[in-house]
Amino acid sequence: MAFYRGYNTVNSIFKPVRIVDNELVRQDIINHFNTNQGEAVMRPNFGSTVKSIAFEPLTPESQETLIIEVKRVIALDPRVVLTEIQIEDFENGLQVALTLDYVNADLSEQMFIRFDRDTQSAVFA
Repeated sequence: MAFYRGYNTVNSIFKPVRIVDNELVRQDIINHFNTNQGEAVMRPNFGSTVKSIAFEPLTPESQETLIIEVKRVIALDPRVVLTEIQIEDFENGLQVALTLDYVNADLSEQMFIRFDRDTQSAVFA
């Protein structure tokens, strides 16, 4: 039985797709990163500023700012706890490796998110 239930319309042509548990949490996190802060109607704190940071050259200052923003976004989701974060530069952007512990499950998972400069979006690696 699923603990978390939800719907996803990303890459869905005709109707929303029902997703559950870890898949739902992962999709919610990527949606949060793909939404610019202030972009969601009546929810000025939803979203992130990570796109404006991730598409700049990786310097120690921008890396620290990116870590702070990623931690802030993950902390907003009560279903997971961030235990580790690593940032790497790749040819078209940045890759963030997150280790997440699920609160209501005995599960830890590593998630890789790429912030691609060409598409200006966050995707799973």
